[in-house]
Amino acid sequence: MGVAAVLAGVGLTVAHSTAMAEPDPARVLAKCCVLLAIAVVAGTACAFTPPTWIRRAIPWLLAATVLLLIAVLIPGVGVKSGGARRWLRAAGVSVQPAELAKLCVPLAIAYRPVPSSRIATGRFGLGSVRRLCGVWPALLCAGLIAAEPDLSTAVTVLLGAAAAVWLRGWPLWPFAAGACAAIPAAAATFALRPYQWGRVTAFWDSLFDPASAPYQVRQGAVALGSGGLWGCGLGRGWQKLSFLPEADDDFALAAVGEELGLVGACGVLLLWVLLAWFGLRAVRFASPVRRAAAGALVVQLVGQALLNAGVVCGLLPPTGIPHPFLSRGGSSLVVTCAAVGLVLSLSRPPDSPRLSGEESGNSL
Repeated sequence: MGVAAVLAGVGLTVAHSTAMAEPDPARVLAKCCVLLAIAVVAGTACAFTPPTWIRRAIPWLLAATVLLLIAVLIPGVGVKSGGARRWLRAAGVSVQPAELAKLCVPLAIAYRPVPSSRIATGRFGLGSVRRLCGVWPALLCAGLIAAEPDLSTAVTVLLGAAAAVWLRGWPLWPFAAGACAAIPAAAATFALRPYQWGRVTAFWDSLFDPASAPYQVRQGAVALGSGGLWGCGLGRGWQKLSFLPEADDDFALAAVGEELGLVGACGVLLLWVLLAWFGLRAVRFASPVRRAAAGALVVQLVGQALLNAGVVCGLLPPTGIPHPFLSRGGSSLVVTCAAVGLVLSLSRPPDSPRLSGEESGNSL
């Protein structure tokens, strides 16, 4: 909780600094404070929710998420911006349903039965195939999210699902099968949306000719490089003044690097390493199912932060993936705090020997 609180504080500081480029910085900061308060309330509520209640709520949460993901694709219902239809808006409030999938998919996968041991030996049965079909929540939600299109969030959801499957003790070959299935899926995505393939080729060309890198990547590198070791000082960065696109969202880490230097950027990454360490240690005494669910949420959060850092540093193609806690976005912040609260709730020891037995085997 302490590490998460520090990350939330860093995010609020970044929001205050980048708001200086807005016409009304005080209003932007006030909005960020309100969103953080709502996120803290959501995280606290999840932390105090009994794990048995979470287990019963998973089907309803998954159904609601799928319905919202379908609704956002309907013209006139979902709000389209920047070439993507990702938001639902009502009474002046925008919600991104894809963020909810980051919560419900790892939980739904973790609470599915583990495939039979016959799969590991190569003997397939109807029951084994039925259990393997239990990954449908991840495939359905990721497919709907990719249709928005929001490929980065779809990859994050699949990352959380893979972590849940791995922590549940599934054999290795389904992961290889999934990787093979991802190749034609990626090819179809690039064929339907050539601009995404253009991002990959532009990234590859920039490895040999940095001057050909996309504008946003180059400006992110300028921000990180100009910060030096200690940075130019909090609030004194220049790139956020309309030079660096998305300085308050996808490239918030670049703003940190410019104003707080290499020390500040590495400090943020160190906080994520600590969150992963303490988060995985906290769940080690939970039952296997709860340990898989909470561990998958931790891996998903940290993985998303590292993917964003790779994009900002030019190690990965730009995908538009936000940085948890740092990026300015209400849906992302609320879901991130809720995920931390769920990890705390699921880290509790089993409520009774009966529940301990139910959540340690394959029959759930």
